[in-house]
Amino acid sequence: MIWKLLWLFLIYSFAGWVLETVLASLKQKKFANRGIINGPFCLIYGFGGFFITAFTKRTDGHLAVSWLCHCSFPA
Repeated sequence: MIWKLLWLFLIYSFAGWVLETVLASLKQKKFANRGIINGPFCLIYGFGGFFITAFTKRTDGHLAVSWLCHCSFPA
């Protein structure tokens, strides 16, 4: 279970880096690395994905409850 969450953390961190880098690069009209130091990771997206996945796992069978948890947790 912990390895799955670690992989999800890395995937969310990388996906967040890609999203932020693309949006910042389009805005600045040049490449803008938004990662940590020189690495391609944005930890805030990794932690967000990790916590949402880890703490809303019990609502898998209930679509409405799962949707409410996922929408209200970041707020």
